[in-house]
Amino acid sequence: MRVSISPVHRGDLVATETDLPDGSAGRRLGTEAAGVVTVVGPSVPALRVGDRVAVFPAPGAWSEHITVPAEAAAAVPDSLSDETASVLLVNTITSRNVLRAVNELRAAAAAPSDSPLLVSGAASALGKLIVQQARDRGWPVVAVVRSDRSASTVRTNWPDVPVVVSGSGGWQRELEGGRSAGGRCRSSPMRTAVPSCGRSCPLSTMAGRWSSGAI
Repeated sequence: MRVSISPVHRGDLVATETDLPDGSAGRRLGTEAAGVVTVVGPSVPALRVGDRVAVFPAPGAWSEHITVPAEAAAAVPDSLSDETASVLLVNTITSRNVLRAVNELRAAAAAPSDSPLLVSGAASALGKLIVQQARDRGWPVVAVVRSDRSASTVRTNWPDVPVVVSGSGGWQRELEGGRSAGGRCRSSPMRTAVPSCGRSCPLSTMAGRWSSGAI
């Protein structure tokens, strides 16, 4: 495919700063892109030359032309710009993979069905996808954000989701909510929405010291 646009992620920048292993022939930068199909393999029935596509994962997406497996490509409708299409896949696929892994952890731990999922960075693009998809699964969610502005974003989208602002003092106590002997929230405003906050599963969508400590 001919690459029309490829976004720059923090992970891409980290890759440029990482030393190459001895004997390496080089590094292919970029992970996702939007562009136009220029050649189609004989076993690919769904795409044609000239189709607009978004691709992920696509190592080397910063190149002018790349070759990707057909399963990594999604057709882009005319209503979407290349700029929008180029960033749609990574968070969608990541959120589904993350929740699949969380589901396996919950099953392995025999977690009660009402065990809440703590999502940090809940107002981010990835965080919002995870919150919605978790709710689609019927899981209680507690959103953790850094600012009142982010909290407002979450409350606008999901008025019934408890929100904790980690940029304010006492947020750790708010998360714990005053656990009783039964592991239930005793005095927290999250009590009615999250009946068993003592057995929550933390999920951070943004790396940081506080989230590592909380986990």
